Amino acid sequence: MAEFLTGVSNDTILNANASLANYYHSGETSWQDQIDLAKLQIVTDLRNQKKAVKKYLSPLSLQTDDGTVLTSGHYSDVSTEDGIERFIWVTERIAGSSTTTVYLLGSNDGTTFYFVNESGTIAQGTAIANIANITFKASLTTAITKVVKTFTQPYKFYKIYVPTSNSDRIVSYLVEHSFHLAHLYLSLSMIMRSLILNDDTASWKEQADYYYQLYQSEMARMIASYDDDYSGEIDAGAELDNAYKVRLFR
Repeated sequence: MAEFLTGVSNDTILNANASLANYYHSGETSWQDQIDLAKLQIVTDLRNQKKAVKKYLSPLSLQTDDGTVLTSGHYSDVSTEDGIERFIWVTERIAGSSTTTVYLLGSNDGTTFYFVNESGTIAQGTAIANIANITFKASLTTAITKVVKTFTQPYKFYKIYVPTSNSDRIVSYLVEHSFHLAHLYLSLSMIMRSLILNDDTASWKEQADYYYQLYQSEMARMIASYDDDYSGEIDAGAELDNAYKVRLFR
């Protein structure tokens, strides 16, 4: 199983409420502690509903590590069809220490592929010679060994492209973002509650309560994949209700 990834970061928090950059706690430069705490709370809530967390968010593999280093101009095999629209792309170096750039390509027919970019639109007909124009990429360096990117345009099939490699081994996969909004709302609620300690005003409490209600509402209507038999495959099938009445397909 891949990490329980949601695509929520400090940038996501500031995109939702830019003013929060002015309220970091003393010695802090982000809201990462609250983001991590919110994720832990979601995991706890799922376990309290007797759900196996490791059955959620089954990844779609793009590049596995078989011990073979990548060569320049490497294309991974075409993925299996993505039937649940995963939007979080993870690329991680397993071995090596060079600077390696990885690109994500998507296709709806499994044959004609386009570069994916941040805005969710497809760069149709972009030639490899013009790859410098593609800004959506995973750049691995000696300091950055793992990159998580989020996009919004779904495709049926994917593969990765590595124009230049210096004896690196990497893994790459996609994860769905079903829990993205729930994690964002709960993070914002916890941030607001943490601010009450320094400024006990009705405004922070009201906002904390508001975002917590949004969290509960999102969990109640969310659809998430659930790999019921640990097969690594998500089968179309019946809905499954839990304590939040989250609709799950498996």
